[in-house]
Amino acid sequence: MKPQSADTHPAMEQKLIGWLRQATVADRVGLARSVTATTIRLARAAIDRAHPEWSQEERDLYFLEVHYGREVAERVRRLMARHPS
Repeated sequence: MKPQSADTHPAMEQKLIGWLRQATVADRVGLARSVTATTIRLARAAIDRAHPEWSQEERDLYFLEVHYGREVAERVRRLMARHPS
């Protein structure tokens, strides 16, 4: 089988694939949730470091723009303006 990752040793890749094939659905969902949560946390931390002068709202909107597109961020911005907290 052709390796899927250029930076992972083929033997380790085969072990990982074997584990994933044997894992329960709950295990795989848990892994996906964990990876997603870590990715979001790291992305938000990078935005915080890059723009400490921005408000939390500005950083949240920027996160939306980067990950979901400008249109989504603008729609949320308009909704927030109509319904301030």
